[in-house]
Amino acid sequence: YYTVTATVDAGSNYNPITSASPLTAILTITQKELTFNWGRIGLDSDNLAEYDGNEHGISLVVTGIVGSDIVMLNYSLTGTPVEDDLNGLTQIANSTSYELTAINAGEYARTITGVTNTNYKLPDNTVSSFEIVPKLVFVSWSGVTTAFTYDGGTKTVRANITGVLATDAADVSYVYDESGIPLDGVGGSGRIKISSERNAGEYVSILTGLSGAKAANYSLPTTCLSQNWDIAPRVITVSWTGSNSYVYNKTQRQVTASITNLQSQDGVQDTVTITYKSTG
Repeated sequence: YYTVTATVDAGSNYNPITSASPLTAILTITQKELTFNWGRIGLDSDNLAEYDGNEHGISLVVTGIVGSDIVMLNYSLTGTPVEDDLNGLTQIANSTSYELTAINAGEYARTITGVTNTNYKLPDNTVSSFEIVPKLVFVSWSGVTTAFTYDGGTKTVRANITGVLATDAADVSYVYDESGIPLDGVGGSGRIKISSERNAGEYVSILTGLSGAKAANYSLPTTCLSQNWDIAPRVITVSWTGSNSYVYNKTQRQVTASITNLQSQDGVQDTVTITYKSTG
């Protein structure tokens, strides 16, 4: 507020009002309250958007600035936007839209903390926020081969995953449980947790997460994340050399088994040990 004083000198016919005892009055000039209008850019009514590789965000339109007054806002941000129209400005204008936008999944906000011109004050609605939620991918095991016969080669069983944007495909990888331990834990029983194997056995592929520079923009469903699969033992072929019937002549007689249909791993032929048992 301001204090206004007045003195009066009206000549000898009137009592003077001097500076020793002046007339006083209080003059108050109140601050003008700015008006904030927040808008949405590609958001729903809850200020949410699903990640789609495009910009989403909020806008702020300020009104109430008088004439050519220089007014700037102080503010803080939540999250790291890709566009902030207030950044670097020294003055804002009436009825101009100032945007704050982001692309990646996350929570964002603009909080207006002050106004540089003391002739103005802030309204109550000084905060606006928005969220870009991760895009849910679709996981399917349809068409994936899950039954094999051992042939020495590595077999891999992984899901068909759709929903990742083509522009992000190189930056999103899929993580499987490759611990190689049974479902019941170390020393337990059950299928072996692994998505790629060459030896005969019972296995389970389990999709556990996403990795990569763009992985945070996507999320996995809560179901359909595992698939049982098997590599069946290969049936070998056994042939015998020698006769199965002899006439005693005081010499040793024998028959010998030969194994065929063996496979190789990394160019090294598989080997088996033949154990004989005779009766009679």
